[in-house]
This record gives sequence, structure tokens and C-alpha cells, in this order.
Amino acid sequence: MSDATPPEPIEDEATRLASLITEIATELMGVGHGDAQAATDLSLQRLRHFFGVTHVFLRRHDLLRRVSILVGDEPPREVIPDPDPLYEVPFDSDPVFAASEHMKEPMVVYPEQSEDLDKRLEEASGQPQITVASVPLVRGPDTVGALGLVHYGMRFWSDPEIRALTAIATLFAQMWARLDAEQQVIRQAYYDSLTDLPNRSRLVEDIDRLPSERRASLLVLDIDNMKVINDGLDFEAGNNFIRATADRLRQATRPDDVVARLQGDQFAILIRDLPPDHVDGIALRLVTDLAAALDIDGLSLARSISIGVAHNSVSDSNGDLITEAQAALHQAKLRGKKRAVTFDATMRSEVLERFETELELRRALDNDELTLHYQPEVDLETGRILAVESLVRWNHPTRGLLSAGAFIETAEQSGLVVEIGDFVLREAIRQLSVWSADHPELEMWINISPAQLMSRDLPEQIGELLTEFGVEPYRICLEVTEHSVLDDIQFTKGTLRTLRESGLKLALDDFGTGYSSMKQLKNLPITTLKIDRTFVSGVGTSEYDSAIVDAAITLAEAFGLTTVAEGIEQPEQITELRSRGCRVGQGFYMARPADAETVTGLLPNPIELPELATLNGAG
Repeated sequence: MSDATPPEPIEDEATRLASLITEIATELMGVGHGDAQAATDLSLQRLRHFFGVTHVFLRRHDLLRRVSILVGDEPPREVIPDPDPLYEVPFDSDPVFAASEHMKEPMVVYPEQSEDLDKRLEEASGQPQITVASVPLVRGPDTVGALGLVHYGMRFWSDPEIRALTAIATLFAQMWARLDAEQQVIRQAYYDSLTDLPNRSRLVEDIDRLPSERRASLLVLDIDNMKVINDGLDFEAGNNFIRATADRLRQATRPDDVVARLQGDQFAILIRDLPPDHVDGIALRLVTDLAAALDIDGLSLARSISIGVAHNSVSDSNGDLITEAQAALHQAKLRGKKRAVTFDATMRSEVLERFETELELRRALDNDELTLHYQPEVDLETGRILAVESLVRWNHPTRGLLSAGAFIETAEQSGLVVEIGDFVLREAIRQLSVWSADHPELEMWINISPAQLMSRDLPEQIGELLTEFGVEPYRICLEVTEHSVLDDIQFTKGTLRTLRESGLKLALDDFGTGYSSMKQLKNLPITTLKIDRTFVSGVGTSEYDSAIVDAAITLAEAFGLTTVAEGIEQPEQITELRSRGCRVGQGFYMARPADAETVTGLLPNPIELPELATLNGAG
């Protein structure tokens, strides 16, 4: 340190410093990304004038790259060398910068204390003698930056001044933390975590911002038979294929084009200012180029691509582009896949029908037109009803009672499936609480959509409903499909584990339709396999179906899981399933889905299963 004599204390120094802190806090409070730099520059300007120093800088640390980056400079230098020795400085290139990497306390460097820093600053500014007060910006255990005040020549810094600078450095660190958190929220809301591409929400906003007179086209691309990769390999190979496809799309498009991931294996490209015939040509080229094999984890993998194209020259508005491109994609799939189809007026009836269904479905949610029916799951030995599966139905005002198959695709495409799922969860748990007094061991099985499974709030939501209606967690079994789990297994596996740890049961629905689930069983916290009706229908008569059923039951036993056979319609199927070790079944032979009042009448008595006498007699 220097032998310089400190100046006499100013009588109102504390008041002036407090006022400065307040002014800068007011300046930085609530600023967004758009005005953060202006607020930073103004605050640095206040600091320079207040303390009478020559220069003020603000640096931010890139902890991964281990460099210090200049983010604020007051006054701005008139001449900046190229390369700029002050813009980005590696920590290990200078002792002072090295000290700032993990600095937790303020540091004052007086002239001749750091020849290296003097040399660097002289190179950047032309001034040889400097005093530097450097204060760290600290966030938790990390030093995220530094606030520095430079004076050419000697300047003594008092303890109150250093304390004030420390408080101001904290304000900058807090602003960065808040902006980083806001940016992360925006990132999660508008970008896909797997590919880092914009998501559907971001694409919709980009389309909405298009001027009506500006030429625009949208391509919606779907990877054909992606399930083969997931089934034949594993989820990581599938994810890597999705990432590689995203990279291909980035490389195949212009910088101004918007490439987005809509869902699963579906992408979109928003192309502006090109003639429709030119865009149609791009779509055809992509069908060919994207079919080329990719090297995924040492394997050569290839999938064809189907594309739907829509132009706003055909659309009534830009907002129709996604709907129309998806309608064209649907036609491409129907025509054999591996092709591009452009939307035209002949497809409009399909779009209008889907749009009308969406509007009616929104009305149904508002007007309580949705209801639940329940289908029993039966002990195949005793006929006792062990559980009921909740199935959503729509009391349509003109079309009558509709099963989920009539509207669930529209619900998924419009995003209404989440609201429908919320209704099903609440109503199913409420109904179970009604049945609890007379049937305390009855279980409720509830289907969970992929969109619900991706919600971070699902475990909390279910927990609150169980508390509200006084239902024990073990009496709820959530049914998830293999597809919904494998879409993002790293995330969904964590959600499933949280649900299982809270006491809920978990069933993998439609088991047998994909073989990747067998590979994933040991990694998923499920309790039950539901054998798909496709194989149950042929058990005992089809060698293939019987082998699948046997494999599922054997696999379940190996992992300590139970099995439920779906779609039982014949008494012989019960005999075959029971002889193979499947103890629980569900299907029209025992009971069709029915409303709560009808099912209430079924619960007290076992379902009549005449085959049981034969089974029991056989030992």
C-alpha cells in the first residue's frame, strides 16, 4: 500500500454516499434486458462524477471460459485498439485479473503496485500511473464480476467509500441475477430444451408479428416412423437423432428463416419473402436431403421426412399457417409419407372441421359438458372389482355422448388437453372420495397425457387434490403411455419418480406395442403393465399374440410388477390369461364404461365369471 496521507473526512460523507447508493438502486431497480445497458452506463457515469475519478469500468466474469469481459466503460474510450487489450482478459494472463477471479473483498491498487496492470492500462489508455479501486460482484459462492474505479495518479480511498462501492457492486450483481433468471424463464417458455430451437409458442408469436402484406410460408416437417429408432435402440439414440436433424435444418436454411421444434419429432420452418413455388422447391429438396443417413453413436441411421407446406397467399390470415401446414402434413402422411404436400383450398374443409371442434371443445370446458365414465378392473379369479379407470366423455349438445377418440387429437393439437387433464384429475379423485366410505380399498386409475407429464407442477397438483378430498395416495394409479415417457425420458423419469415416492402407483399403458419399453422398465418407477388389447384379443388363438402376452407377464414378474389385461371380450380369453399368470383384467366382457351412478351399483358384488369354476376345478 502507499504512504499517502488520507484527506480530511467530509462532514456529510455518509449522507452523500447513502444518497448515491439510493440513486443507483433506483436506476437499476426493475430494468429489463432492453434498458439494462443504458441504466448501467448512467450508473457508471454517476460514479465517475461523484468520486471524481478518471475512469469507471464494470466487468463480468465468464466462469466457464475463465475470462473477464468488459460490459461497461465510462467515459467510453475515443480510440479503442484492435484487438482491445481490455475487452476480454483471461484470468491467468495478469496477476491482478487472476486475483479478481475469486476475489471476495474489495482491493485497492496504488501506483507501482502492479507493473503488469500499469502496462496493460498504459497500452489501452496511454496513461502510465494509476490508482484502481476494484470491488467484486458476488453471487452466492461465485464472483461474477468486478466494479472498478480508475484514477490517473494517486487517489486515497476511505473505508466508507469502499463500503459504498461494495453496496453498489451488490446492486449490479442483483440486477444481473434477476435478468439472468428472467432470461432463463423466457428461454424455458420459448425454446426447446433438447435442440435449443424456438418452440411452438415462439413460432406462433413470430407468425403473429408478420405484417399481413409480407409474403410468408410455413413448412411443418415430421420424421417418419421415428418410433422404430426409439424401439430398436433407446431414448438417447432417439434424442441424438432429433438433435442431429435440428442441426441439419439450421444448416439447410437461411439465417433469417425461423426453424422451430413443435413437439416430439415435428419441426417447422418459417420462410419469409420467397415466392411460393420457390418454397415448394425447398420442401422437395428437404425431403430428399433429410432422408440421407446420419451417424448416431457409431450407427448409420436414416428416416424419411414428410412435409406440409402452407403459404399466406392461400391463407385467410397469417394465423392460419400452422393449422394449414399441419393439414397438408396430414395429407402427406395419408399419401404414403416421404413427400411434401402443399395446402390448397380443397383441404380447407378439414381445417374448418378441426377448428370448429376446437371452438366447441373450449365451450364444452366452460359449460361443464365434459363428464367421466368409469370402467372396472376385475380380479380374474374372484370377480371382485379392484379398481376403476376414469375415461373422459363429452356430452355434445347435438352429437350426443362422445368418447375421447372423437376429440382428443384436436385437444392435443390445440393445447386444450392440459385443461381436460386437469378436469379429469379433479373429478376422478373427487369421485373416489365419494366411494371411499363403502369401498375403502377401491383404486382409481387416471390417464395422464404427455403434456401433463411434462408439467413440472404435476406432483404438486395431485398432492393438493389428494389433500383436498382426503384420498390416500396408494389408491391412485396414473396411467402413462410408452410414447409419453420416451419423448423426454430424462425429465419424465424424474417426474415419475417424484410421483412414485409420494405413494402413487404408476402403470405403463398399451404395453406390447413397442419393445423399447422393455429395455426401459428397469429405469422407470412403474408398478403395473397394462397389456394392450391388440394382443389380448388373440391370446390362445394367435401364436404371436400369445407369445407377446407371455413375454409381458414374465417380464413383469421379473421386475416385481403386476399385469392388467385390456380389452377382454370373450370368456376364453379369461381362461387363457389366468392360466398364464395374469390376475387382473378389464374389458367389455366384465363391464363397459359407465357413469358413476351405474358403477356405484356394480361395486358391492363380484362380476360373474363363469370360467372361474373351470379354472378352480383345474386346480
